Amino acid sequence: MAIVPALRGRKNRDILDIALFLLLTLFLPLFLLGRFSLGEGEGNFFLNISNDLGRSLNPSLAIPLLLLFFLFALLLWVRRFPKERHRLRFTVTLSLLAVFVVSRIVGIFAIPYGDTAYTFFSTHYQQIVTLSYEYPISDRIVSFLVDLAFGSYFVIALNLLPTFGKKWTYFLDCVLLVLIAIALAGFIDVMIFEREDFLHNLLTLWRKEEGIVDIISFTPNKNVYGFLLMIGTFSSLVLFVKKANPVTPLLAIFFTFNCVVISSRTPAAIGTIVLLLFSFFYPFFAFRRHKVYSILSFALALCFLVTLATGFLLDPDNPLAVFIQTIYDRFLNQSTVHSRDILRILALEMLNTPFFLVLGYGRIPFHNLFHSLLVAVGGEAQTVTSHNGLADVVMHDGIVGLLLSLLFLLFLIYIACRQFRGLEKEKGVLSLVLIVGYLLYFLFEPRFFTLDEASTVFLLLSFVFPLLDDEQKDVRELSGRSRRKFDLLSRNLEIKGA
Repeated sequence: MAIVPALRGRKNRDILDIALFLLLTLFLPLFLLGRFSLGEGEGNFFLNISNDLGRSLNPSLAIPLLLLFFLFALLLWVRRFPKERHRLRFTVTLSLLAVFVVSRIVGIFAIPYGDTAYTFFSTHYQQIVTLSYEYPISDRIVSFLVDLAFGSYFVIALNLLPTFGKKWTYFLDCVLLVLIAIALAGFIDVMIFEREDFLHNLLTLWRKEEGIVDIISFTPNKNVYGFLLMIGTFSSLVLFVKKANPVTPLLAIFFTFNCVVISSRTPAAIGTIVLLLFSFFYPFFAFRRHKVYSILSFALALCFLVTLATGFLLDPDNPLAVFIQTIYDRFLNQSTVHSRDILRILALEMLNTPFFLVLGYGRIPFHNLFHSLLVAVGGEAQTVTSHNGLADVVMHDGIVGLLLSLLFLLFLIYIACRQFRGLEKEKGVLSLVLIVGYLLYFLFEPRFFTLDEASTVFLLLSFVFPLLDDEQKDVRELSGRSRRKFDLLSRNLEIKGA
């Protein structure tokens, strides 16, 4: 009977540790909110409060938050650090953290102090621009501590999450449902406040109206709304491979179609590619376990391709042909892609010294200098990123940060490939397809799994942690088998001793 209280204590311990880890996760976007100030009139953040993303968080806010983060991180590490740890992973992750920390110390504190001139040459605009920028010491200190917190978070995740129990799996399922609910809430908001614009865009796709209207829901712009819809699509597919059901695939199709209607082209294209690839490959690995879903999945992929081909073969005035051709024309329009290529090239041309190439500018200096450079050459004055996740990693943390990020990506690919060893091989199919989808997305949007950007939390919760959880199951099963063997051996010894 003493086992029951012990099990109950273990479950309560797991719940508390999961709550601590969730708290650490929620800290990350808070560190990136920028410098707050009381402005005259209405602020750009909330009521009379303004925030400047070109500065670090106010030290009076950042220092207490960072102290709490490191306190909770230490508490979780002490409570959770496994006695029988994975020594190789522990050694590798701490070594990589040390490399990252040293690179950020040098990269942040070795940048010239005071009002410094930076000279850049743009091949596209054919201009030489000299900019003046000062990196305050307060911003440097906060930026370094934030980078330290960000790197420490990944070390904690990779070393401690494998020790979490089944409660962690249930928690992740709830998180995926919340992400789906957020995407649905965005659509409901559109139906309440932007219904006419939504119908207008639908009619435009049939060429019964002219011009696509931006639909943003409760987000700042249509691409952020499209990102939430894409996360809803991917979360639905992850839940489907966890437990096959007819609802989540329909939600994934619904979210992707909404991306098409609001003309958020990157999420729409990536969502379509992911759905098509998964629908095609799923039957090859899941047919024995899920015959009906496999047949439906392959039929869906086939119907999509046949419909697409038919749309181009039909008479140009046919409604289906009009709909498909309109979408095709809009999504092959290269104007936006070209403008983002210009941003990426302009950003990378700022790496004109070995110091910045290896260590980067840091998030705050890059945002300020890149914005000033765009203004000087007459580019998009509102942009503060290269609109390319990997390029932004290089601009923030240099080649060192890029190599560390690619190592993390290779680790995710390794885990995805390991999923094919189990019975549920469809998980491996989806993981690899999602990795391909995300990599394509990162080429056009300023996001990446390890980028110090607020939406990184969505990437971790919707894909990275569910993927790591599958590896954690292997660890738990191995631990369970070892424990059972030990118990059996102990009982045999007791019997022989008796």
